Amino acid sequence: MGKAVLNTNNTVWREWPFTFALPASEFSDSSDELIVVQGIIDMLIQTPRGLVVIDFKTDNVTAEQAGQQAGLYREQLGLYSRAASAILKEKVLGKWLHFLTPGCAIEIK
Repeated sequence: MGKAVLNTNNTVWREWPFTFALPASEFSDSSDELIVVQGIIDMLIQTPRGLVVIDFKTDNVTAEQAGQQAGLYREQLGLYSRAASAILKEKVLGKWLHFLTPGCAIEIK
């Protein structure tokens, strides 16, 4: 991730705010309403090939616990990636959680 941030061919945004509308039918039987999702992506890297979404976490976990903890954030990163992709019209190459306490990164597939 560090190399991607420092690569001058990439554009890096920190604390990238977004607003994104999703069909409510994805979450319930209501088919004609929209759900508005707002958030701030901690770091978004636009490379010539696509986007990398990075979210920093301050959870007090060990490196061994980080993988299990990452599962709690899978849906959040999915929504962040979907919004960034739709807004910037780019595909998402990767979604990452960086846990600050143990200093480790987990890729979300």
